[in-house]
Amino acid sequence: MPDLPEFLEPDAVLFMHDQALKEYGGTDGLKSENLLQSALARAENRWHYDEAPRPDAATMAAT
Repeated sequence: MPDLPEFLEPDAVLFMHDQALKEYGGTDGLKSENLLQSALARAENRWHYDEAPRPDAATMAAT
């Protein structure tokens, strides 16, 4: 089995979002903590439950 990739943590995503807002501007805030958790869980679920072969990095990013 391939090594488990590192999946994004909500704190890291929120930090990157804050940095992007500082640099480019935009609306601050989070619509829903649950939606963020769900979006981040999709890639991890795909990694564990997708049919063989394991998804590549591009597929995981698109998920």
